Amino acid sequence: MLARLREAVRIVIEHHATTSAGAAAINSSINQAAAALERHLPRVAAAASAETRSAALRTLWDDTSALRKAMAARGESDALPEPPLPSESARDDRKRASQPLAAFAGAWRASAFAALADAASSGRKPTGVAIFNTATGETAYRIERFAATENAHAFNSERIHGVSQHTHVNMRWDATLDERTCDDCADLDGELAEPGSGWESPDGGRIYHPPMHANCRCVATTVFSREALRASEAA
Repeated sequence: MLARLREAVRIVIEHHATTSAGAAAINSSINQAAAALERHLPRVAAAASAETRSAALRTLWDDTSALRKAMAARGESDALPEPPLPSESARDDRKRASQPLAAFAGAWRASAFAALADAASSGRKPTGVAIFNTATGETAYRIERFAATENAHAFNSERIHGVSQHTHVNMRWDATLDERTCDDCADLDGELAEPGSGWESPDGGRIYHPPMHANCRCVATTVFSREALRASEAA
């Protein structure tokens, strides 16, 4: 997702950036570019999320291959799970992306105008291309944070949806444990949950899949139930 969003930003910037050093031309191009970013980026993010969701279901199907082979060996072909069907959540991906990417476009616009004002106060007359490049560099972290968080949301939510269509499969919350891990994620590390039941969140509610927060690195891992493991061992 990050690569696709970066490429989309680059295309928009190149299309709207002016080589003129005139303030009026740069002002106009900044506003046009910001509007294009707000309009175009959610579509790019939604397309990338759709690919991530498909990958989540493919990996889930691969993860259950051993269990399916064991069930077939035991003559339980009638109970074999079918490939998981995609969720309808993909319809909401563009809507989910709209607000944070509109905020990115707004931040980019503010950064561009700040760079233009700074140049004017120092007597410099940079081109619109230079102003655009400055704004893009200063706001790059916003795109990186959004892509990491939204990609995790799409993958984990679709994986949970896929698991809910299988028997004998639960989910485990797995945190990346290092100096960057927050206490809330560390507390959930290793906790099991049935699909749809979720985990207890820090505020006492329920959280049904990672990410817990922006830039969260947690994942929901497939775990066979005891019944499934016994069946696999006996096959």
